[in-house]
Amino acid sequence: MDILYYFIVGICLLALELFVPGGILGIIGYLCIMWGLYDLLGHTMETVLILLGISLVLSIVLLIVVNYFPQTWFGRHFTLNLRFTSDTGYTSNERMFDLVGKKGVAHTVLRPSGTARIDDMLVDVVTEGDFISAGTPIVVYKVLGSRIIVRMDTNVHR
Repeated sequence: MDILYYFIVGICLLALELFVPGGILGIIGYLCIMWGLYDLLGHTMETVLILLGISLVLSIVLLIVVNYFPQTWFGRHFTLNLRFTSDTGYTSNERMFDLVGKKGVAHTVLRPSGTARIDDMLVDVVTEGDFISAGTPIVVYKVLGSRIIVRMDTNVHR
């Protein structure tokens, strides 16, 4: 009777794992089923080796299923295949590549990050490590994603 109890508890815990993710219930359920098999087959070293072999084979099958199931026809119905990339028009913020080479003025002290006024817009910028005082003329050197890198404009005479 104990053997049947272990199987039922193990299967219930594995089923509960589908609704309460985390792995703990699944591991306990698997161990209950293995203990039930251990009781069923007898308490011998051969039984332990058989259960270890079963566990090894199930682990390998699980790895294969996890790696290749989403690529199968059936697996594509269960996985989300959408990719949100900038190539498809999805960006987390506005790209400002057109600012490269434009001139402006440091609105706040840039040490090394701060705010600058470029084309009558306040823009968050960063220097290459230099501190730049507020009111100093700057030029946009490079735009990397959402990071706007500026330098002091050396072509302006004060």
